[in-house]
Parts: sequence; structure tokens; C-alpha cells
Amino acid sequence: DSDSTNTKTPAPKAPRVP
Repeated sequence: DSDSTNTKTPAPKAPRVP
């Protein structure tokens, strides 16, 4: 996740559900 506005905290990943 390369966001110029958000470099400190990574974007929240969606839980991997089957």
C-alpha cells in the first residue's frame, strides 16, 4: 500500500475468510 498521504500506518487489510 503506497499512499503518499499515509506513510506511517499501513492500510488495514481485510480478514482472509473462505
